[in-house]
Amino acid sequence: MDSPVSLSEEDFTSDLYDDNSPEGYLSEAGKRRYITLVATIAVAYFLLQMFLPQVIMYAMNPQLLPGRMKVETLQLDRTVRYGDQFVVPVMQLAFATPSYALRFVDEDGTWEKAGDVPIPADVQSLVVDGTSIWIVSTGSVSHWVDEKLTTIYPSMTLTPSARAFVSDGRLRVLDVGPNGYWRCLNYVNGQWVMAGWLRMPDSASPNFPGTTIPMVMPRADQLRVVMQGDIPVLVYSDGEDLWRIDGLPLTDQDPGLSTAGPISALLPANQSVWSKYPLAWNSPLAWQVVADDSDLLIAAASRGGGINQQVALYRWTAEGTVEVVATLPSVFLEKLQLLSSESADVTLLVDTFPPGGMRSFQLVGGAFQEGIALGNNLLFPVLGENFWRSYLIIMGVSLVLPLTFLVLMHSLMIAQRQRRYAFAHQEVRLASLGRRAVARTLDGLLFSIPYIPVWVWLLQNYDLEKLFQQLTADLLGSLKIILIAVAAVFAYALCYMILMGVLQGIWGCTPGKWVCGLRVIRSNFRPIGILRGIARELLMVVDTQLNYLVGVLLIAFLVKCQRLGDLVADSIVVDAATVPRQKLESETVAS
Repeated sequence: MDSPVSLSEEDFTSDLYDDNSPEGYLSEAGKRRYITLVATIAVAYFLLQMFLPQVIMYAMNPQLLPGRMKVETLQLDRTVRYGDQFVVPVMQLAFATPSYALRFVDEDGTWEKAGDVPIPADVQSLVVDGTSIWIVSTGSVSHWVDEKLTTIYPSMTLTPSARAFVSDGRLRVLDVGPNGYWRCLNYVNGQWVMAGWLRMPDSASPNFPGTTIPMVMPRADQLRVVMQGDIPVLVYSDGEDLWRIDGLPLTDQDPGLSTAGPISALLPANQSVWSKYPLAWNSPLAWQVVADDSDLLIAAASRGGGINQQVALYRWTAEGTVEVVATLPSVFLEKLQLLSSESADVTLLVDTFPPGGMRSFQLVGGAFQEGIALGNNLLFPVLGENFWRSYLIIMGVSLVLPLTFLVLMHSLMIAQRQRRYAFAHQEVRLASLGRRAVARTLDGLLFSIPYIPVWVWLLQNYDLEKLFQQLTADLLGSLKIILIAVAAVFAYALCYMILMGVLQGIWGCTPGKWVCGLRVIRSNFRPIGILRGIARELLMVVDTQLNYLVGVLLIAFLVKCQRLGDLVADSIVVDAATVPRQKLESETVAS
Protein backbone atom coordinates (compact mmCIF):
# COMPACT_ATOMS: atom_id res chain seq x y z
CA MET A 1 0.00 0.00 0.00
CA ASP A 2 1.02 3.61 -0.39
CA SER A 3 2.62 5.53 2.44
CA PRO A 4 0.38 7.43 4.86
CA VAL A 5 -1.30 10.45 3.43
CA SER A 6 0.61 13.64 4.16
CA LEU A 7 -1.68 16.23 5.67
CA SER A 8 -1.18 19.95 5.51
CA GLU A 9 -2.51 22.65 7.79
CA GLU A 10 -4.89 23.75 5.03
CA ASP A 11 -6.78 20.49 5.40
CA PHE A 12 -7.91 21.43 8.90
CA THR A 13 -7.94 25.18 9.19
CA SER A 14 -10.36 27.89 8.18
CA ASP A 15 -10.17 31.64 8.10
CA LEU A 16 -13.03 31.64 10.59
CA TYR A 17 -11.38 29.16 12.92
CA ASP A 18 -10.50 30.39 16.42
CA ASP A 19 -8.06 28.44 18.62
CA ASN A 20 -10.31 29.19 21.59
CA SER A 21 -13.46 28.05 19.83
CA PRO A 22 -15.59 25.31 21.45
CA GLU A 23 -14.88 21.75 20.43
CA GLY A 24 -16.43 20.92 17.07
CA TYR A 25 -17.25 24.54 16.14
CA LEU A 26 -15.40 27.34 14.40
CA SER A 27 -16.31 29.99 16.98
CA GLU A 28 -18.42 30.57 20.07
CA ALA A 29 -20.67 33.02 18.26
CA GLY A 30 -21.04 30.63 15.36
CA LYS A 31 -22.02 27.84 17.75
CA ARG A 32 -24.85 29.93 19.21
CA ARG A 33 -26.14 30.83 15.77
CA TYR A 34 -25.76 27.26 14.60
CA ILE A 35 -27.70 25.74 17.50
CA THR A 36 -30.51 28.26 17.08
CA LEU A 37 -30.78 27.72 13.33
CA VAL A 38 -30.56 23.91 13.53
CA ALA A 39 -33.21 23.76 16.25
CA THR A 40 -35.47 26.05 14.22
CA ILE A 41 -35.00 24.03 11.03
CA ALA A 42 -35.55 20.71 12.85
CA VAL A 43 -38.78 21.91 14.48
CA ALA A 44 -40.00 23.34 11.18
CA TYR A 45 -39.12 20.10 9.38
CA PHE A 46 -40.98 18.04 11.96
CA LEU A 47 -44.07 20.27 11.85
CA LEU A 48 -44.08 20.37 8.06
CA GLN A 49 -43.92 16.58 7.93
CA MET A 50 -46.84 16.28 10.33
CA PHE A 51 -49.15 19.01 9.07
CA LEU A 52 -48.24 20.14 5.54
CA PRO A 53 -49.92 17.10 3.88
CA GLN A 54 -53.14 17.83 5.80
CA VAL A 55 -52.97 21.53 4.87
CA ILE A 56 -52.56 20.65 1.18
CA MET A 57 -55.36 18.08 1.31
CA TYR A 58 -57.85 20.40 3.03
CA ALA A 59 -56.88 23.42 0.91
CA MET A 60 -57.54 21.50 -2.32
CA ASN A 61 -60.49 19.54 -0.90
CA PRO A 62 -62.42 21.87 1.44
CA GLN A 63 -65.32 19.41 1.43
CA LEU A 64 -63.22 17.20 3.71
CA LEU A 65 -63.07 19.81 6.48
CA PRO A 66 -64.82 18.86 9.73
CA GLY A 67 -68.39 20.02 9.55
CA ARG A 68 -68.44 20.08 5.75
CA MET A 69 -67.69 16.48 4.90
CA LYS A 70 -70.52 14.09 4.15
CA VAL A 71 -69.74 10.41 4.03
CA GLU A 72 -72.00 8.52 1.64
CA THR A 73 -72.80 4.83 1.48
CA LEU A 74 -74.67 3.55 -1.58
CA GLN A 75 -76.92 0.63 -0.58
CA LEU A 76 -76.38 -1.56 -3.59
CA ASP A 77 -78.30 -4.60 -2.32
CA ARG A 78 -81.46 -2.46 -2.15
CA THR A 79 -81.06 -0.89 -5.61
CA VAL A 80 -83.88 -1.44 -8.14
CA ARG A 81 -84.58 -0.73 -11.82
CA TYR A 82 -87.20 1.94 -12.47
CA GLY A 83 -87.80 2.26 -16.18
CA ASP A 84 -84.45 3.15 -17.71
CA GLN A 85 -82.99 4.32 -14.39
CA PHE A 86 -81.33 2.79 -11.36
CA VAL A 87 -82.80 3.87 -8.03
CA VAL A 88 -80.14 3.70 -5.33
CA PRO A 89 -80.77 4.31 -1.60
CA VAL A 90 -77.99 6.50 -0.20
CA MET A 91 -77.02 6.95 3.43
CA GLN A 92 -75.34 10.30 4.08
CA LEU A 93 -73.42 10.87 7.31
CA ALA A 94 -72.62 14.38 8.54
CA PHE A 95 -71.81 15.28 12.16
CA ALA A 96 -72.41 11.60 13.01
CA THR A 97 -76.10 12.07 12.06
CA PRO A 98 -77.25 9.80 9.22
CA SER A 99 -79.81 10.82 6.65
CA TYR A 100 -81.24 8.79 3.77
CA ALA A 101 -82.21 9.62 0.21
CA LEU A 102 -83.09 8.04 -3.11
CA ARG A 103 -80.70 8.72 -5.98
CA PHE A 104 -81.91 8.29 -9.55
CA VAL A 105 -79.09 7.29 -11.90
CA ASP A 106 -79.55 7.18 -15.67
CA GLU A 107 -78.22 4.33 -17.77
CA ASP A 108 -75.23 6.46 -18.79
CA GLY A 109 -74.27 6.98 -15.14
CA THR A 110 -75.47 10.58 -14.71
CA TRP A 111 -77.53 11.53 -11.68
CA GLU A 112 -81.04 12.88 -11.93
CA LYS A 113 -80.92 16.67 -12.26
CA ALA A 114 -83.68 17.06 -9.70
CA GLY A 115 -81.28 15.70 -7.06
CA ASP A 116 -81.72 13.16 -4.30
CA VAL A 117 -85.13 12.54 -2.74
CA PRO A 118 -85.02 12.52 1.10
CA ILE A 119 -86.62 9.42 2.61
CA PRO A 120 -87.03 8.04 6.15
CA ALA A 121 -84.18 6.20 7.84
CA ASP A 122 -83.31 2.49 7.77
CA VAL A 123 -84.46 1.53 4.28
CA GLN A 124 -85.11 -2.22 4.18
CA SER A 125 -86.59 -2.79 0.73
CA LEU A 126 -87.43 -0.97 -2.49
CA VAL A 127 -90.19 -2.40 -4.67
CA VAL A 128 -91.18 -1.11 -8.10
CA ASP A 129 -94.93 -1.29 -8.68
CA GLY A 130 -95.59 -0.21 -12.26
CA THR A 131 -94.94 3.52 -12.32
CA SER A 132 -94.43 3.92 -8.58
CA ILE A 133 -91.90 2.83 -5.96
CA TRP A 134 -92.56 1.50 -2.46
CA ILE A 135 -89.86 2.31 0.11
CA VAL A 136 -90.19 0.04 3.15
CA SER A 137 -88.29 0.90 6.35
CA THR A 138 -88.46 -0.63 9.80
CA GLY A 139 -90.91 2.00 11.04
CA SER A 140 -92.36 3.58 7.89
CA VAL A 141 -93.76 2.96 4.43
CA SER A 142 -93.19 5.55 1.71
CA HIS A 143 -94.77 5.66 -1.75
CA TRP A 144 -93.06 7.51 -4.62
CA VAL A 145 -95.61 8.23 -7.33
CA ASP A 146 -95.91 11.13 -9.79
CA GLU A 147 -92.59 12.45 -8.42
CA LYS A 148 -94.14 12.91 -4.99
CA LEU A 149 -93.28 11.04 -1.81
CA THR A 150 -95.92 10.11 0.74
CA THR A 151 -94.83 8.54 4.04
CA ILE A 152 -96.95 6.70 6.62
CA TYR A 153 -95.76 5.29 9.95
CA PRO A 154 -97.63 2.07 10.80
CA SER A 155 -98.03 1.05 14.42
CA MET A 156 -96.27 -2.28 13.78
CA THR A 157 -92.49 -2.06 13.42
CA LEU A 158 -90.65 -4.39 11.08
CA THR A 159 -87.30 -6.03 11.70
CA PRO A 160 -84.15 -5.36 9.60
CA SER A 161 -84.79 -8.76 7.95
CA ALA A 162 -88.02 -7.67 6.25
CA ARG A 163 -88.30 -8.42 2.50
CA ALA A 164 -90.98 -6.53 0.58
CA PHE A 165 -92.72 -7.47 -2.68
CA VAL A 166 -95.94 -6.66 -4.52
CA SER A 167 -98.39 -9.55 -5.01
CA ASP A 168 -102.08 -9.55 -5.90
CA GLY A 169 -101.90 -5.79 -6.33
CA ARG A 170 -100.85 -5.13 -2.76
CA LEU A 171 -97.64 -4.45 -0.88
CA ARG A 172 -96.52 -7.36 1.26
CA VAL A 173 -93.49 -8.29 3.36
CA LEU A 174 -91.95 -11.42 4.73
CA ASP A 175 -90.61 -10.59 8.17
CA VAL A 176 -89.39 -12.40 11.27
CA GLY A 177 -91.94 -12.35 14.07
CA PRO A 178 -91.26 -11.94 17.81
CA ASN A 179 -90.95 -15.71 18.19
CA GLY A 180 -88.28 -16.00 15.48
CA TYR A 181 -90.54 -17.48 12.77
CA TRP A 182 -91.20 -15.89 9.39
CA ARG A 183 -94.60 -14.31 8.84
CA CYS A 184 -96.32 -12.59 5.93
CA LEU A 185 -97.80 -9.13 6.44
CA ASN A 186 -100.13 -7.24 4.10
CA TYR A 187 -100.11 -3.45 3.89
CA VAL A 188 -103.74 -2.39 4.32
CA ASN A 189 -104.90 1.19 4.90
CA GLY A 190 -101.56 2.32 6.24
CA GLN A 191 -101.08 -0.61 8.62
CA TRP A 192 -99.34 -3.98 8.57
CA VAL A 193 -101.90 -6.77 8.90
CA MET A 194 -101.04 -10.39 9.63
CA ALA A 195 -101.61 -12.70 6.66
CA GLY A 196 -100.13 -15.95 7.93
CA TRP A 197 -97.02 -17.81 8.99
CA LEU A 198 -94.50 -19.19 6.57
CA ARG A 199 -94.70 -22.98 6.56
CA MET A 200 -91.38 -24.61 5.77
CA PRO A 201 -91.64 -28.03 4.06
CA ASP A 202 -90.81 -31.27 5.75
CA SER A 203 -87.51 -32.93 4.94
CA ALA A 204 -86.07 -36.39 5.51
CA SER A 205 -84.68 -36.98 9.00
CA PRO A 206 -80.93 -37.64 8.91
CA ASN A 207 -81.15 -39.82 12.02
CA PHE A 208 -84.38 -41.74 11.42
CA PRO A 209 -84.82 -42.96 7.82
CA GLY A 210 -88.38 -42.91 6.59
CA THR A 211 -89.43 -40.08 8.89
CA THR A 212 -89.72 -36.38 8.14
CA ILE A 213 -88.98 -33.27 10.19
CA PRO A 214 -89.84 -29.61 9.57
CA MET A 215 -87.09 -27.78 7.68
CA VAL A 216 -85.07 -25.35 9.75
CA MET A 217 -86.42 -21.82 9.59
CA PRO A 218 -84.16 -19.84 7.19
CA ARG A 219 -82.09 -16.87 8.22
CA ALA A 220 -82.51 -13.55 6.45
CA ASP A 221 -79.42 -14.10 4.31
CA GLN A 222 -80.74 -17.53 3.21
CA LEU A 223 -84.13 -16.45 1.85
CA ARG A 224 -85.10 -14.49 -1.25
CA VAL A 225 -88.54 -13.70 -2.68
CA VAL A 226 -89.05 -12.67 -6.33
CA MET A 227 -92.05 -12.28 -8.57
CA GLN A 228 -92.45 -14.52 -11.63
CA GLY A 229 -95.38 -12.92 -13.38
CA ASP A 230 -98.08 -12.69 -10.69
CA ILE A 231 -96.68 -15.53 -8.60
CA PRO A 232 -94.26 -14.96 -5.72
CA VAL A 233 -91.36 -17.40 -5.77
CA LEU A 234 -89.41 -18.26 -2.63
CA VAL A 235 -85.77 -19.28 -3.05
CA TYR A 236 -83.95 -20.75 -0.07
CA SER A 237 -80.28 -21.71 0.27
CA ASP A 238 -79.49 -23.84 3.31
CA GLY A 239 -75.74 -24.03 2.59
CA GLU A 240 -75.97 -27.44 0.91
CA ASP A 241 -79.01 -27.34 -1.36
CA LEU A 242 -81.00 -24.76 -3.26
CA TRP A 243 -84.79 -24.83 -2.78
CA ARG A 244 -87.62 -23.02 -4.53
CA ILE A 245 -91.40 -22.97 -4.37
CA ASP A 246 -93.98 -21.10 -6.43
CA GLY A 247 -96.44 -19.30 -4.22
CA LEU A 248 -96.37 -18.57 -0.52
CA PRO A 249 -96.69 -21.66 1.73
CA LEU A 250 -98.64 -19.91 4.50
CA THR A 251 -100.51 -21.36 7.45
CA ASP A 252 -102.67 -19.88 10.17
CA GLN A 253 -101.05 -22.10 12.80
CA ASP A 254 -98.54 -20.15 14.84
CA PRO A 255 -95.28 -22.15 14.85
CA GLY A 256 -94.42 -20.58 18.19
CA LEU A 257 -97.84 -21.40 19.71
CA SER A 258 -98.30 -17.78 20.68
CA THR A 259 -101.00 -15.29 19.79
CA ALA A 260 -99.97 -12.95 17.05
CA GLY A 261 -103.12 -10.91 16.57
CA PRO A 262 -105.92 -11.22 14.00
CA ILE A 263 -105.38 -12.94 10.66
CA SER A 264 -107.01 -11.56 7.54
CA ALA A 265 -106.88 -12.42 3.84
CA LEU A 266 -105.21 -15.73 4.68
CA LEU A 267 -103.93 -17.68 1.70
CA PRO A 268 -104.29 -21.46 1.92
CA ALA A 269 -101.12 -23.33 2.77
CA ASN A 270 -99.35 -24.53 -0.35
CA GLN A 271 -98.77 -28.26 -0.04
CA SER A 272 -96.70 -28.64 -3.20
CA VAL A 273 -93.25 -30.20 -2.94
CA TRP A 274 -90.32 -27.82 -2.97
CA SER A 275 -87.98 -28.09 -5.92
CA LYS A 276 -84.48 -28.94 -4.83
CA TYR A 277 -81.06 -28.75 -6.46
CA PRO A 278 -77.52 -29.12 -4.99
CA LEU A 279 -75.76 -25.81 -4.66
CA ALA A 280 -73.89 -24.84 -7.81
CA TRP A 281 -71.44 -22.72 -5.82
CA ASN A 282 -69.39 -23.04 -2.66
CA SER A 283 -70.35 -21.02 0.45
CA PRO A 284 -71.65 -17.87 -1.27
CA LEU A 285 -70.91 -14.62 0.46
CA ALA A 286 -73.71 -12.89 -1.40
CA TRP A 287 -76.38 -14.03 -3.82
CA GLN A 288 -79.41 -12.49 -5.52
CA VAL A 289 -82.26 -13.83 -7.67
CA VAL A 290 -84.43 -12.49 -10.49
CA ALA A 291 -87.10 -14.30 -12.50
CA ASP A 292 -87.98 -14.27 -16.16
CA ASP A 293 -90.94 -15.96 -17.88
CA SER A 294 -90.11 -19.52 -16.74
CA ASP A 295 -86.63 -19.63 -15.24
CA LEU A 296 -84.75 -18.17 -12.32
CA LEU A 297 -81.44 -16.32 -12.70
CA ILE A 298 -79.16 -16.48 -9.68
CA ALA A 299 -76.00 -14.43 -9.20
CA ALA A 300 -73.69 -15.80 -6.52
CA ALA A 301 -70.23 -14.82 -5.31
CA SER A 302 -68.08 -17.86 -4.71
CA ARG A 303 -65.30 -18.22 -2.14
CA GLY A 304 -66.75 -16.75 1.06
CA GLY A 305 -64.89 -14.89 3.77
CA GLY A 306 -65.43 -11.33 2.60
CA ILE A 307 -62.96 -11.40 -0.32
CA ASN A 308 -64.08 -13.11 -3.50
CA GLN A 309 -62.57 -13.97 -6.81
CA GLN A 310 -65.53 -14.68 -9.04
CA VAL A 311 -69.22 -13.94 -9.52
CA ALA A 312 -71.21 -16.49 -11.53
CA LEU A 313 -74.67 -16.20 -13.06
CA TYR A 314 -76.73 -19.41 -12.97
CA ARG A 315 -79.98 -20.25 -14.75
CA TRP A 316 -82.40 -22.54 -12.92
CA THR A 317 -84.65 -23.80 -15.69
CA ALA A 318 -88.26 -24.91 -15.42
CA GLU A 319 -87.02 -28.47 -16.02
CA GLY A 320 -85.06 -28.33 -12.75
CA THR A 321 -81.50 -28.03 -14.06
CA VAL A 322 -78.97 -25.39 -13.04
CA GLU A 323 -76.40 -24.20 -15.56
CA VAL A 324 -73.75 -21.50 -15.60
CA VAL A 325 -74.65 -18.62 -17.91
CA ALA A 326 -71.73 -16.23 -17.40
CA THR A 327 -68.90 -15.49 -14.98
CA LEU A 328 -67.30 -12.27 -13.80
CA PRO A 329 -63.89 -12.07 -12.13
CA SER A 330 -63.99 -9.66 -9.22
CA VAL A 331 -61.60 -8.57 -6.50
CA PHE A 332 -62.56 -7.45 -2.98
CA LEU A 333 -66.26 -7.95 -3.64
CA GLU A 334 -68.47 -6.73 -0.82
CA LYS A 335 -72.04 -6.82 -2.20
CA LEU A 336 -73.88 -7.60 -5.39
CA GLN A 337 -77.32 -7.04 -6.85
CA LEU A 338 -79.05 -8.62 -9.84
CA LEU A 339 -81.70 -6.64 -11.72
CA SER A 340 -83.91 -7.27 -14.72
CA SER A 341 -85.93 -4.81 -16.77
CA GLU A 342 -89.23 -5.08 -18.62
CA SER A 343 -87.25 -5.73 -21.81
CA ALA A 344 -85.70 -8.81 -20.14
CA ASP A 345 -82.28 -7.16 -19.94
CA VAL A 346 -80.21 -8.48 -17.04
CA THR A 347 -77.86 -6.18 -15.14
CA LEU A 348 -75.38 -7.22 -12.47
CA LEU A 349 -74.26 -4.61 -9.96
CA VAL A 350 -71.16 -5.26 -7.89
CA ASP A 351 -69.75 -3.22 -5.05
CA THR A 352 -66.01 -3.73 -4.77
CA PHE A 353 -63.77 -2.47 -2.02
CA PRO A 354 -62.73 1.14 -2.72
CA PRO A 355 -61.44 2.45 -5.00
CA GLY A 356 -63.19 -0.10 -7.23
CA GLY A 357 -66.61 1.24 -6.31
CA MET A 358 -70.04 0.30 -7.59
CA ARG A 359 -70.09 -0.89 -11.20
CA SER A 360 -72.69 -2.36 -13.53
CA PHE A 361 -72.32 -5.26 -15.96
CA GLN A 362 -74.79 -6.03 -18.73
CA LEU A 363 -75.46 -9.62 -19.82
CA VAL A 364 -74.92 -9.66 -23.59
CA GLY A 365 -74.65 -12.87 -25.58
CA GLY A 366 -73.80 -15.06 -22.61
CA ALA A 367 -71.06 -12.76 -21.28
CA PHE A 368 -70.88 -9.74 -19.00
CA GLN A 369 -69.94 -6.39 -20.51
CA GLU A 370 -68.91 -3.60 -18.17
CA GLY A 371 -71.30 -0.69 -18.08
CA ILE A 372 -71.50 2.44 -15.96
CA ALA A 373 -69.96 3.22 -12.59
CA LEU A 374 -72.69 4.31 -10.19
CA GLY A 375 -70.19 5.78 -7.74
CA ASN A 376 -68.00 4.76 -4.84
CA ASN A 377 -68.92 4.14 -1.25
CA LEU A 378 -67.45 5.72 1.87
CA LEU A 379 -65.36 8.87 1.30
CA PHE A 380 -64.82 8.52 -2.41
CA PRO A 381 -67.99 10.25 -3.69
CA VAL A 382 -67.04 13.51 -1.94
CA LEU A 383 -63.41 13.63 -3.05
CA GLY A 384 -63.42 14.28 -6.77
CA GLU A 385 -60.46 14.86 -9.06
CA ASN A 386 -58.76 17.33 -6.70
CA PHE A 387 -58.18 14.52 -4.22
CA TRP A 388 -55.92 12.66 -6.59
CA ARG A 389 -54.13 15.86 -7.59
CA SER A 390 -53.53 16.72 -3.96
CA TYR A 391 -52.35 13.18 -3.33
CA LEU A 392 -49.72 13.50 -6.08
CA ILE A 393 -48.63 16.88 -4.70
CA ILE A 394 -48.27 15.38 -1.23
CA MET A 395 -46.14 12.58 -2.64
CA GLY A 396 -43.90 15.17 -4.29
CA VAL A 397 -43.67 17.18 -1.07
CA SER A 398 -42.66 14.04 0.83
CA LEU A 399 -39.65 13.79 -1.49
CA VAL A 400 -38.74 17.48 -1.58
CA LEU A 401 -38.92 18.05 2.20
CA PRO A 402 -36.15 15.59 3.21
CA LEU A 403 -33.95 16.81 0.36
CA THR A 404 -34.40 20.45 1.40
CA PHE A 405 -33.75 19.54 5.03
CA LEU A 406 -30.51 17.77 4.13
CA VAL A 407 -29.29 20.64 1.94
CA LEU A 408 -29.94 23.21 4.69
CA MET A 409 -28.29 21.10 7.36
CA HIS A 410 -25.31 20.38 5.12
CA SER A 411 -24.83 24.11 4.41
CA LEU A 412 -25.01 25.02 8.10
CA MET A 413 -22.53 22.34 9.08
CA ILE A 414 -20.08 23.40 6.39
CA ALA A 415 -20.35 27.04 7.51
CA GLN A 416 -20.17 26.61 11.28
CA ARG A 417 -18.85 23.16 12.20
CA GLN A 418 -15.21 22.15 12.55
CA ARG A 419 -14.55 19.01 10.50
CA ARG A 420 -11.12 18.02 11.78
CA TYR A 421 -10.73 15.26 14.35
CA ALA A 422 -7.43 14.36 16.02
CA PHE A 423 -6.32 11.25 17.89
CA ALA A 424 -2.80 10.24 18.99
CA HIS A 425 -1.13 13.06 17.06
CA GLN A 426 -2.94 12.16 13.87
CA GLU A 427 -5.85 13.98 12.31
CA VAL A 428 -8.61 13.19 9.82
CA ARG A 429 -11.34 15.20 8.17
CA LEU A 430 -14.89 14.21 9.15
CA ALA A 431 -17.18 13.53 6.20
CA SER A 432 -19.73 16.15 5.29
CA LEU A 433 -23.43 15.43 5.69
CA GLY A 434 -24.02 15.87 1.95
CA ARG A 435 -21.49 13.24 0.90
CA ARG A 436 -22.85 10.82 3.51
CA ALA A 437 -26.37 11.34 2.14
CA VAL A 438 -25.21 10.73 -1.44
CA ALA A 439 -23.39 7.56 -0.37
CA ARG A 440 -26.50 6.28 1.41
CA THR A 441 -28.60 7.01 -1.68
CA LEU A 442 -26.22 5.05 -3.91
CA ASP A 443 -26.34 2.11 -1.51
CA GLY A 444 -30.13 2.28 -1.58
CA LEU A 445 -30.13 2.11 -5.37
CA LEU A 446 -27.79 -0.86 -5.18
CA PHE A 447 -30.20 -2.49 -2.74
CA SER A 448 -32.99 -2.17 -5.33
CA ILE A 449 -31.09 -3.74 -8.24
CA PRO A 450 -31.90 -7.41 -7.36
CA TYR A 451 -35.61 -6.59 -7.53
CA ILE A 452 -35.35 -5.81 -11.26
CA PRO A 453 -34.77 -9.39 -12.52
CA VAL A 454 -37.43 -10.64 -10.10
CA TRP A 455 -40.05 -8.29 -11.59
CA VAL A 456 -38.91 -9.10 -15.14
CA TRP A 457 -39.28 -12.81 -14.39
CA LEU A 458 -42.73 -12.30 -12.87
CA LEU A 459 -43.89 -10.22 -15.85
CA GLN A 460 -42.67 -12.83 -18.30
CA ASN A 461 -44.08 -15.86 -16.49
CA TYR A 462 -47.22 -14.66 -14.71
CA ASP A 463 -50.28 -12.56 -15.31
CA LEU A 464 -49.78 -10.30 -12.28
CA GLU A 465 -53.40 -9.13 -12.28
CA LYS A 466 -54.69 -12.70 -12.16
CA LEU A 467 -52.06 -13.61 -9.58
CA PHE A 468 -53.15 -10.69 -7.41
CA GLN A 469 -56.80 -11.66 -7.84
CA GLN A 470 -55.99 -15.22 -6.85
CA LEU A 471 -54.21 -14.11 -3.70
CA THR A 472 -56.92 -11.66 -2.66
CA ALA A 473 -59.75 -14.01 -3.59
CA ASP A 474 -58.76 -16.51 -0.92
CA LEU A 475 -56.83 -14.55 1.68
CA LEU A 476 -56.72 -17.31 4.25
CA GLY A 477 -55.79 -19.95 1.69
CA SER A 478 -53.05 -17.69 0.33
CA LEU A 479 -51.78 -16.70 3.77
CA LYS A 480 -48.85 -19.11 3.52
CA ILE A 481 -47.73 -17.61 0.20
CA ILE A 482 -48.13 -14.06 1.56
CA LEU A 483 -46.13 -14.88 4.69
CA ILE A 484 -43.39 -16.48 2.60
CA ALA A 485 -43.21 -13.37 0.37
CA VAL A 486 -43.08 -11.01 3.38
CA ALA A 487 -40.47 -13.19 5.09
CA ALA A 488 -38.39 -13.24 1.88
CA VAL A 489 -38.41 -9.42 1.69
CA PHE A 490 -37.38 -9.08 5.33
CA ALA A 491 -34.73 -11.77 4.93
CA TYR A 492 -33.29 -10.00 1.89
CA ALA A 493 -33.24 -6.65 3.73
CA LEU A 494 -31.55 -8.28 6.73
CA CYS A 495 -28.95 -10.01 4.54
CA TYR A 496 -28.29 -6.73 2.75
CA MET A 497 -27.71 -4.85 6.00
CA ILE A 498 -25.44 -7.61 7.29
CA LEU A 499 -23.45 -7.50 4.04
CA MET A 500 -23.09 -3.73 4.29
CA GLY A 501 -22.00 -4.13 7.90
CA VAL A 502 -19.40 -6.75 6.99
CA LEU A 503 -17.97 -4.54 4.22
CA GLN A 504 -17.67 -1.62 6.63
CA GLY A 505 -16.16 -3.86 9.28
CA ILE A 506 -13.43 -5.24 7.01
CA TRP A 507 -12.72 -2.49 4.46
CA GLY A 508 -14.39 0.46 6.13
CA CYS A 509 -16.74 1.31 3.27
CA THR A 510 -19.80 0.26 1.32
CA PRO A 511 -20.01 0.66 -2.47
CA GLY A 512 -21.72 4.04 -2.02
CA LYS A 513 -19.09 5.26 0.44
CA TRP A 514 -16.28 4.00 -1.82
CA VAL A 515 -17.67 6.03 -4.76
CA CYS A 516 -18.00 9.12 -2.55
CA GLY A 517 -14.52 8.71 -1.07
CA LEU A 518 -15.64 8.00 2.51
CA ARG A 519 -14.31 5.62 5.12
CA VAL A 520 -15.82 4.24 8.34
CA ILE A 521 -13.29 3.78 11.16
CA ARG A 522 -13.30 3.70 14.95
CA SER A 523 -12.63 6.89 16.83
CA ASN A 524 -9.12 5.54 17.60
CA PHE A 525 -8.51 5.10 13.85
CA ARG A 526 -8.73 1.32 14.02
CA PRO A 527 -11.08 -0.80 11.85
CA ILE A 528 -14.54 -1.12 13.39
CA GLY A 529 -14.69 -4.90 12.89
CA ILE A 530 -17.51 -7.05 11.58
CA LEU A 531 -19.74 -7.08 14.68
CA ARG A 532 -19.56 -3.33 15.13
CA GLY A 533 -20.19 -2.86 11.41
CA ILE A 534 -23.32 -5.01 11.50
CA ALA A 535 -24.62 -3.26 14.64
CA ARG A 536 -23.97 0.13 13.01
CA GLU A 537 -25.94 -0.83 9.91
CA LEU A 538 -28.87 -2.41 11.77
CA LEU A 539 -29.36 0.75 13.83
CA MET A 540 -30.00 2.66 10.62
CA VAL A 541 -33.62 1.55 11.19
CA VAL A 542 -33.72 3.96 14.16
CA ASP A 543 -31.67 6.73 12.55
CA THR A 544 -34.04 6.94 9.57
CA GLN A 545 -37.13 7.62 11.72
CA LEU A 546 -39.14 10.76 10.86
CA ASN A 547 -37.51 10.94 7.43
CA TYR A 548 -33.93 10.84 8.79
CA LEU A 549 -34.64 13.55 11.38
CA VAL A 550 -33.22 11.44 14.24
CA GLY A 551 -29.95 10.55 12.53
CA VAL A 552 -29.35 13.98 10.99
CA LEU A 553 -29.86 15.79 14.32
CA LEU A 554 -27.38 13.50 16.06
CA ILE A 555 -24.81 14.10 13.28
CA ALA A 556 -25.49 17.83 13.43
CA PHE A 557 -24.91 18.22 17.20
CA LEU A 558 -22.41 15.55 18.23
CA VAL A 559 -18.74 16.55 18.15
CA LYS A 560 -17.70 13.59 16.01
CA CYS A 561 -20.76 13.87 13.72
CA GLN A 562 -22.04 10.47 14.80
CA ARG A 563 -25.51 9.03 14.41
CA LEU A 564 -26.88 6.40 16.82
CA GLY A 565 -25.27 3.53 14.89
CA ASP A 566 -21.91 5.32 15.11
CA LEU A 567 -22.27 5.83 18.86
CA VAL A 568 -22.94 2.14 19.44
CA ALA A 569 -20.11 1.04 17.12
CA ASP A 570 -17.74 3.82 18.32
CA SER A 571 -17.27 4.73 14.66
CA ILE A 572 -16.74 7.91 12.68
CA VAL A 573 -17.18 8.61 8.96
CA VAL A 574 -14.24 10.44 7.42
CA ASP A 575 -12.81 11.45 4.06
CA ALA A 576 -10.88 8.43 2.84
CA ALA A 577 -8.00 10.62 1.57
CA THR A 578 -7.18 11.77 5.12
CA VAL A 579 -7.04 8.33 6.75
CA PRO A 580 -3.56 7.17 7.94
CA ARG A 581 -3.68 4.09 5.73
CA GLN A 582 -0.47 2.26 6.74
CA LYS A 583 -1.52 2.05 10.34
CA LEU A 584 -5.09 1.09 9.49
CA GLU A 585 -4.01 -1.61 7.02
CA SER A 586 -1.40 -3.11 9.36
CA GLU A 587 -3.99 -3.40 12.11
CA THR A 588 -6.46 -4.92 9.68
CA VAL A 589 -3.91 -7.64 8.81
CA ALA A 590 -3.12 -8.22 12.47
CA SER A 591 -6.79 -8.54 13.36
